[in-house]
Amino acid sequence: MNAVHEARGAERIFMVTWGIADEFGGMTSMCLQRARMYQTHVGQRAPILTFEPKPGYGEVLTALEAAGHAFEGLEILNIYHHYRSATLDDRAKVPGASTLARSAPSGATAEEQLDDDGRVFCRLWTQPDVDKVVRREYLRPDGSTFLLDEAPVDEAGEVVRRRLTLLTPEGRVVGSWTRAGDFYRDWLRELSGGRPTAMIVDSNFAAGIFTQLEESHIVTFKVLHSSHVVAAADPFVGAIPKPHRPILDDPARWDGVVFLTPGQKADFVDRFGDADNLVDISNARERLPQPPPFEERQRATGAMVCALTRLKNVESAIRVIHRAAQELPEVRLDIYGGGPEMDHLRAVVDELQVQAHVTLHGHTSNAARAFETATFSMLTSRKEGQPLVLMESLGRGCPPISYDIRYGPGSLIRDGYNGFLVTEGDEEAAAARVVQLCRDEELARSLSAKAWESSAGFGEQAIVDAWQGAISRALAVKPDRLHVRGAAFAVSSMTVHASGTLEIEGDLTWTETGGPPAHDVIVPQLVLRRRKHGAPVFVPVEVLSRQPHRMSLRMRVTQDQAGREVPEGNQQLDLVLALTGRNLIRHLRLDFGGGGESWLPYSTVHGALSVQRRHRTAVPAT
Repeated sequence: MNAVHEARGAERIFMVTWGIADEFGGMTSMCLQRARMYQTHVGQRAPILTFEPKPGYGEVLTALEAAGHAFEGLEILNIYHHYRSATLDDRAKVPGASTLARSAPSGATAEEQLDDDGRVFCRLWTQPDVDKVVRREYLRPDGSTFLLDEAPVDEAGEVVRRRLTLLTPEGRVVGSWTRAGDFYRDWLRELSGGRPTAMIVDSNFAAGIFTQLEESHIVTFKVLHSSHVVAAADPFVGAIPKPHRPILDDPARWDGVVFLTPGQKADFVDRFGDADNLVDISNARERLPQPPPFEERQRATGAMVCALTRLKNVESAIRVIHRAAQELPEVRLDIYGGGPEMDHLRAVVDELQVQAHVTLHGHTSNAARAFETATFSMLTSRKEGQPLVLMESLGRGCPPISYDIRYGPGSLIRDGYNGFLVTEGDEEAAAARVVQLCRDEELARSLSAKAWESSAGFGEQAIVDAWQGAISRALAVKPDRLHVRGAAFAVSSMTVHASGTLEIEGDLTWTETGGPPAHDVIVPQLVLRRRKHGAPVFVPVEVLSRQPHRMSLRMRVTQDQAGREVPEGNQQLDLVLALTGRNLIRHLRLDFGGGGESWLPYSTVHGALSVQRRHRTAVPAT
């Protein structure tokens, strides 16, 4: 038996997404792959949990099978399907509970949704004057109602009350909730059966359910499938994408926040601080059991597999081959993939007259097989979350030539060992690497062998082992996790010394909803956060006293500290109090007081002390 299986810690493991669309993307594929890997390498089923009110998964399963994502033992557990077929007779009646209205809403019109067998799954009642669904009746195959979701509205169309009611076939109320999230969480507790359980969440939409799931026997992990900032933004000052905010505003609520690459995690830590629940675990990618024979590789031929979008920057790869062809007339690049840039790229090929060197094949099934016969692969993207195509290339023994961008290439490629990294946008350097690799057969043979060997790090067994380790550690430290809520810092004094040093004193307070006392664990630091670009700087804070739920702090910022952190383009620094310790990461802005105006000290050009009136315009509430 696999040693990891013996020490897995969690008796039940679930993969979580909101739903599985008929056309599924990379996130769903990774969720399904992880479930299959657990069954294959651990011998443990890991059902997929979904929350969408979908009548059936017949068409979805057919699509999954056609795409090669289905596998024997695949189990999709949907909350509505679960209770549609569940035996509820052993449940006690909820005291005093009743439905909001036994009859259909007055004036409302009904629409029926049918399951895969043509039976009514859900009846939706819409209030026509406000065009709102005010009642959903979920039916068993025998026509009895198992769940009522009622949300009556007022004349303005605003919901005045919500209730979800679980019913036996006889109409006995055995479950009642006023929020859908509570309904979902009770189902999750039921699935765990009180046993050690791990739930790995892929969907950002479903993540909100889990931020309020606090059970001593359940550990929750959220996988970040993209960067913690909006596309192409500076990782240290860029805006957090709206879907990530429920996760990153308070990562302490998770037993594990999972980054796909070490670089993604490092940038997050440099911006917000470290915690013991931040981990990096790569997606797994197919790896051939043996490297393809080097002799079967087509000399001076490269392969590129990607969507033809601006972010993938395929035009740059074409220009690289145009440069390389000046020294290596036999060089070729086969590009596989479709997308909105196809016509533009065809025009670039014609403009550069590289038709003999570059072929745009369009979308091709199983395009990754091209890496088995190519001498090199290329990646010229402007940004990646995790470049799975590089993993596919390495797993087939095809050394990549890649721009050294965020994120992933640097964690997969050792320059000159299993491929080449070049500065982003340096087409001349990339072309030189293409020529070098295609002319030097011994170098190409060596890099090919090392490419396949290095791919073991993201093979399925290695990734399952990483997940098992993370789950076991999370279960082990669960009793020691901090549960800090409502943290606030009140400034008691603020002094500007003649040396220019800014000194702030005040009290940090918080509440705790469980776990061990936090006052001996919390590590406060003052953060000098730049406005324009660059990583912030963490400055130690003097702790004057520690008490339950309270710490007295003194913070100092010298002129030298501030000056070193204001390079060109950063004329302001924001001061933030960072709280870390175990699973805790929390940033608090320092309150400078209310009022419309104030007098602030400043140094004149001659070093004399003056004060200046500062007006503050009220910002309208949003």
